[in-house]
Amino acid sequence: MNFPSVIITGTDSSPISKQTDKLFAALKNQNQPNNPDLIVIDQQSGYTIENIRKINHFFSQKPIKFNTKIVLIVDAQNLNLESQNALLKTLEEPPKDCYLILTCSHTHSLIPTIISRCHLIKTTPNSTKSDNKPLTPLSSVKDNLLLSEKNSLSPPETLIYLRDQLNIYHQLLNKNPNLPHLNFIKKILKAIDMVKSNVDPRSALDYLLLS
Repeated sequence: MNFPSVIITGTDSSPISKQTDKLFAALKNQNQPNNPDLIVIDQQSGYTIENIRKINHFFSQKPIKFNTKIVLIVDAQNLNLESQNALLKTLEEPPKDCYLILTCSHTHSLIPTIISRCHLIKTTPNSTKSDNKPLTPLSSVKDNLLLSEKNSLSPPETLIYLRDQLNIYHQLLNKNPNLPHLNFIKKILKAIDMVKSNVDPRSALDYLLLS
């Protein structure tokens, strides 16, 4: 890879996963559990500054199984400002054969200096399924509450549903750019962040339809 640090961004998780797998293959490494030459920072591990600071120590050690060492930060838009500033030190001069891969649904939450020091790969959403229809707020509060109840599922299923809606509204915005579509996309992104932060899916959908 020409760039030791890469950001893969997109609203659909499937193309992001495929692109991530391609990078691992190109680096002759593997994205799998118990890989001694890989650190994954995600919602499960936590986006704490302590985990970010561990990267430098990890990169200072020689590879064990492969010829490269990789840090994969999943949903990097969840990094707070303190963690992002700590990450900058690693991005300045990554050691030889050490690579940082960040994935995110959008780059709005990343500070500009992180984006400027990474190679940006934008993925394209998969085609929207024909049975998926845009979620449209109704006229009455009661109807919107019923609609929210109907579409609220488990947290993982709700995330998939919201990401599908994000893809639908991005396509609608491309065909017909207007402020209502743009504002609803912002609300969908907020609802996704709410579910990722362990907010009840029903409450996240209530926010989306009632705010």
